[in-house]
Amino acid sequence: MSEASVQRDGWAHALFATWAALWCGDAMWARSTWFFHDLRHHHLPWRAWAMREWLHGQPPLWAPIGHGYPLLADGQAGVLYPPNLVAWRLATWLFTNPHVADVAALNWTVGVHHALAASGAFWLARIQRRSVAASVVAGFGYGFSGFLVSHLVYLGMFEVMAWIPWLLGATALAVQLGGPWVWRAGLVLAMAWLAGHPQMALFATYAMLFVGLGSAVSLPEVGGGLRKLALALTLGGVLASPQLAATAELVDFGDRAEGVDAAFASTGSLPPEELVNAILPDLFGVDRPADVQTTYHHRAGGYAGRGVSYWEDCFYLGIPVAIFALFGARSRGARPWLVLGFVALIVMLGSHLPVYALVRMLPGMGYLRFPVRAGIFLVLAAGQIAAFGVDDLTSLAATDPKRLRRIAGAIALAAVATFVCISGANEALVHGRDPIIGALANLVHADPLDPVDETPVSRATAFVDALTHGTAPLSGPVAWPLAVAVALAFGLARAVTGRGDPASAARLAGGLTAIDLLWFGYGYNPTTPVDEVVKRPAVALEVLGHGWGRATTVDRR
Repeated sequence: MSEASVQRDGWAHALFATWAALWCGDAMWARSTWFFHDLRHHHLPWRAWAMREWLHGQPPLWAPIGHGYPLLADGQAGVLYPPNLVAWRLATWLFTNPHVADVAALNWTVGVHHALAASGAFWLARIQRRSVAASVVAGFGYGFSGFLVSHLVYLGMFEVMAWIPWLLGATALAVQLGGPWVWRAGLVLAMAWLAGHPQMALFATYAMLFVGLGSAVSLPEVGGGLRKLALALTLGGVLASPQLAATAELVDFGDRAEGVDAAFASTGSLPPEELVNAILPDLFGVDRPADVQTTYHHRAGGYAGRGVSYWEDCFYLGIPVAIFALFGARSRGARPWLVLGFVALIVMLGSHLPVYALVRMLPGMGYLRFPVRAGIFLVLAAGQIAAFGVDDLTSLAATDPKRLRRIAGAIALAAVATFVCISGANEALVHGRDPIIGALANLVHADPLDPVDETPVSRATAFVDALTHGTAPLSGPVAWPLAVAVALAFGLARAVTGRGDPASAARLAGGLTAIDLLWFGYGYNPTTPVDEVVKRPAVALEVLGHGWGRATTVDRR
C-alpha cells in the first residue's frame, strides 16, 4: 500500500455517519437502548459505574460487584478508553436523569463506532487508489457487516473492530512514509487495547505486524521500515500500558494464569459446514442474543448448528461483496488481502484443522478460546478485495464491453443455478426427513455450554428442521440473495447498453451492498424502551424495599 492523492471524501464519511444514525434509530435520541445478554449484564452497568466514578474525580479501580471486583484490570469495560469518558461527559450535560444519560452515552458509542468502522474501511481502500464508489462498497461491507452487527453483544470487541482498518492503514503509511504516521499508528493501536477486548486487540496487533512486515519488505531499505514499525508498536504499548499491566496482573490470579488446555482453546471453532454463513446466514437457523433470556446461555432454540452460538459463527459478507471479491481476487493489489483472509480462515476453523496447535503457540494465543472471532479479518479482507473487483469490472465497460456483458450473464445464471440447487436440497430434506434424522443422530451432540434436556435424536431433528426452513425456495433467506445477485448483474449489463455508464454501475454496487446488509442486520439487535431499562424490577423492590441497594443474581453457577 502507498499513500494516494486522495480527494476530499468528506461526503462519504458523512454518508456513513448518517447511515449509522438511521441504523440505530431512536436509540440515538436515548428513547431506547440495546439491553440484552452481555449488554444488560455487563457492558451497560460496568461502563455506567466506571464513567461516573471518573466524573466524580475517582479512578474506577474496584467495582462494588458482589464482594468487589477489579473492574479496570478486567479490560472489558473500557475503563481507560477516552471515547467512553467523552460520551458520558456529554450525556451528563444534556440529560438530568443519570440513568437516561447512561443509556444515551452507551448508544452514542455504538453509533459512532459503526460509522468509524465504515469510514476506516473506506479510507483503507482509498489509500490503495480505489475509486470512491468501490471504496464505499468496502466501507459498507465492513462497518455494517454481519460480523460487526452480530458481535455488538460484546461491546468492547465491537469497539476494537472499529479501529482495525484505521490501524492497518496507518501502519502501512507509517512504515512507508514515517513522520507523523508512526505516532498515529501507535495511537490507534493504543485505542484498540483500551477499548475493552484483549482478545480482539491481540488479533489486531498480529494483523498490524502482518501489514507492517509486508510493507517493510517492499521497501528498498527493509531495516528502516522495520524500525518505524517497532517504534509504532512501542508507542502503542506505552500508551496502553496502564491497561496492559493491570490486566496482566489479574490474569496471574485467574484460571488462565498458565494458559488454557486444548479442549478449552478449541471452544468456538467454526464448523466447516458453516462457511456457507458468508452468503447464506440463516441456513442453520438463527438465535439473536436478545432471544436468549438466561444469563450466559448461548442458545434459544432457533439455531441448530454445531457452533457454540449463532452470533459467534455469523460473518455474513453480503451478496455484492462476495461477488465483487470473487472477481477482485485476480488483482495484483489484492494479494496481501487474500493472504490475510486465508490466514483468518485457518484460525477461524480452529480445532477442525491440525495447524491450530501451531497458532496457539504464538504469544498470547495460548490464553484464548473462540478462534472463530478471527473472522473479522476475513470480512475486512473480502471488502477490500471487493473494492478491487468493483473497479476492475466497471472498467470493462469501456475496455471490453462484450466481456462485461458475459460476466453479468454468468452472475445471473450462477444465481439462478444456486437457487435451483438449494430448492432441490429442500425437496430432499422434506421427503427424506426421517432417514436423514436417523443418520445424523449418531453424529450430533448437545452443546456442553448449554446443558439442556435433549437427546441426539432431538438435536438431529432440530438441525434438519432448521436446514429445511433455511432452504425453503420462497423464503427470504433464499429468495433475497437471488434478487440481489440478479439486480447486480442487470446493473453491470446496463453499463454497456448505452443507457448506463460505469459510474452508475459502481454506485449501484454501493447501494445494493448497503441495502443487502440492512436487510440482514437492521432488526438483528432490537432495542428496549428506556423506561423499561431504568425502572427497578419488582423483585428488587420486594427484596430491598424502595431504598437504593445492590442485589446480585447468579442463575447459572
